[in-house]
Amino acid sequence: MESKFYIKALTDEEILTLLNERKFNILRPVKCNHCDNVTDFQQKIFRVDFKSPNIDQDERQNILRYHMKQNYKFESIFFKIRDNIHYIDTAFCKKCSSNLITYDIKLGDEEFEEISNFLNIPKEKLRLELRKLNDSLL
Repeated sequence: MESKFYIKALTDEEILTLLNERKFNILRPVKCNHCDNVTDFQQKIFRVDFKSPNIDQDERQNILRYHMKQNYKFESIFFKIRDNIHYIDTAFCKKCSSNLITYDIKLGDEEFEEISNFLNIPKEKLRLELRKLNDSLL
């Protein structure tokens, strides 16, 4: 069976460049599901080029998940697109080496500033309301 994609592991320099881009890195590792570590993760990022552009997104992701699990033993991967380039992002816990990592959106000061300006709500009030919302969901 002919491969429908090409996967290339990025170098440490290429990974650092992407991780320094706020929009690329807004979805990032936040917790190890094996040891509950919430800091100190190592990310690996792969560029994906598709030879068969006509397959749908779900099928692509299923094929890539299967490939990454079979060939790299990755349990947890995330798909990202930047400038119409497809990437696979995965992380490992530096404490226990697990790949079962939860990714989430982390809002930093810049994101809070943008959201508060957009909504015309003071930044600290926005933080307080989001914390209340988060607490009610737990």
